[in-house]
Amino acid sequence: MATAEEQRKYVAAIESLAVSNNIPFIDVFSMMYGGIRSFAASAGLTNSRKASGYNAAGYAKIANWFATALNGFRAPPASLPPVFDAYAYASGSAVSSLATGRLTTTLANELIYVVVVATGSPSLSIFDSARLTWTPRITNGVGFLYSWYTVAPDILRGDVIRISQAKGSDLYEIVAVTYAKDGMTPPSLPQDAVVCPNALAGVSTSQASGVILGIYNRSSGGAARTGFTQRYGSKSMTIEDKQFTGPLYNFPIEINGAFQGWMAEILI
Repeated sequence: MATAEEQRKYVAAIESLAVSNNIPFIDVFSMMYGGIRSFAASAGLTNSRKASGYNAAGYAKIANWFATALNGFRAPPASLPPVFDAYAYASGSAVSSLATGRLTTTLANELIYVVVVATGSPSLSIFDSARLTWTPRITNGVGFLYSWYTVAPDILRGDVIRISQAKGSDLYEIVAVTYAKDGMTPPSLPQDAVVCPNALAGVSTSQASGVILGIYNRSSGGAARTGFTQRYGSKSMTIEDKQFTGPLYNFPIEINGAFQGWMAEILI
């Protein structure tokens, strides 16, 4: 029997097909529900025909499943904010390659955000065991921070993410954090990241709601800003987030302690 998550994915697939063909989503379920019942009736299917591979009760169950989906389906609210789900990390000392621990997610269509601390002039590459397609995000190394992101269309079970460098540089830390919405719609990054070599700037956005993701390359200890939740912390990196209601203008992103750089993303 399909799990609730598999059923949601199936409903989402039907919705996508309907939208791409300019057909009202609700009509698709109606046609499928009615069509299954009509087919079973016109074929004269009865329980006595089980030996032939047909089963009216089975068709009725399928039809009733669609009826339940039709009556119970509710589209997720447009303002549903992303929520933190999981993280994986690895640290080293002036190494040429780092691989995270096994990353497991809860839902499909989660946003995976990876950040690396690297010195020198690195030429970095990213690869993971689930063979996802990665998009570079921060590439100029301000504050020795580099990042990538991707969307995992399916639930990850033990994904390992590896960063390697091709020329003179040193890697010190890699962290992957994941954010989910409803399992059907992935979170997105609607604007450029804010990157700064100090901790005394702010973030602005016209978005009505979402999550601020703050990432800090620390050179000494510090504590998360009031209202933020720390998702990862080590001697050299802090990652924290905060749900917001916007718009925001120069919202302060700061943390106690000494820093070599920080970056902030808006997730919706």
